[in-house]
Amino acid sequence: MRSLPIRDYMSSRVDIVPENMPLSQIIETFHAQNASYLHVINDKNIPTGIISFRDIRPYMGQNAQTSVLTAKDVATARLSILNPDDSVFTAMQIMSDGQYSQLPVLDPDTGKLIGTLRQKDVLAAYDKEVFHHGGQQSTKSIPN
Repeated sequence: MRSLPIRDYMSSRVDIVPENMPLSQIIETFHAQNASYLHVINDKNIPTGIISFRDIRPYMGQNAQTSVLTAKDVATARLSILNPDDSVFTAMQIMSDGQYSQLPVLDPDTGKLIGTLRQKDVLAAYDKEVFHHGGQQSTKSIPN
């Protein structure tokens, strides 16, 4: 797990919204894209936050606030980030420590958002690694 780069497991499909998107449109975007998280980016494609459906739930049904508030207002701005060369093990530690279920992956040279790593991606990497090592052990123990 320590040697598995997340680039092999991350998704390049990222649901993004601009910082200035009104909350009413964010709610529509969650529904239209069936997203769990929306990554908030500035005009240079640099991530500035992340929004979970849980973050917007308090504003549901409050028409006055949904027209005034923006993505930047409701996003979690303190981001834990990954780069493509980080290991799956590192991602697993960050997710566990911060109770995150999804982390943005940034290009280390530009700081731009290039992907996302979800808990299910980490679990798939773990399963693959366990299966791979388990298969090697069982073939060694079979007598000729």
